Amino acid sequence: MNAAYTRPLVMAVQNVFETMIQIPVVHAKPFFKKDKRSTTDVMGMVTMSGAVSGFICLGLSKKLAFLLASKLLGGQITEASPDCIDAIGEITNMIAGNAKSEFPDEGVSISVPKVVFDSVNEPYSMICPVISLPFKADGEDFYIDMGIVFDRQKDRKV
Repeated sequence: MNAAYTRPLVMAVQNVFETMIQIPVVHAKPFFKKDKRSTTDVMGMVTMSGAVSGFICLGLSKKLAFLLASKLLGGQITEASPDCIDAIGEITNMIAGNAKSEFPDEGVSISVPKVVFDSVNEPYSMICPVISLPFKADGEDFYIDMGIVFDRQKDRKV
């Protein structure tokens, strides 16, 4: 995977968590996923279109989702309420938006976030390599998964 796409994602996660949510994160070594699906309880996903197509998926545990929603909203969240779902969607959107602004390609658009609780290992809809960027926050593991398909006319490689 091209570091021009993964580096902005790492920086975006660190920025969003440390400034907006005020929880430090630790990043571990990225890896390619063999099983192209989320393996977490909760996922927030945006799709990308334009110069590149693909997706960015935030995958986390319910415990971490409730903590992040509580921190972002300034109240106690203990269930997958509409407010919690909106908060995870907003966090996903902030990460993807910050990252895409640093991508080397102009004209990349992102969709409205989709948030799924109890994702039941849903496979990603795109057939492309998936890189997983692992993180840890407040003792909980979480992941940013990304799959990109480049415009064939630009002759780019993943």
